[in-house]
Amino acid sequence: MAFDVRCTHAGVPSALSGGSLKCPAHGSIFDPESGQVIRGPAVEPLKSYRTIETDGEIRILIS
Repeated sequence: MAFDVRCTHAGVPSALSGGSLKCPAHGSIFDPESGQVIRGPAVEPLKSYRTIETDGEIRILIS
């Protein structure tokens, strides 16, 4: 699974901080393993994409 790290509240890229993904704009925090909101103001999880491994490369499936 891969995630779009743009905050679902403000669209600002979140950054890994202390084991979670944190949005610098308004402080939303997301779980880096599930994309779920840990703390708002965001209410929607991060957008996720399925991934596959092919010939040693990880590919993101976008549909």
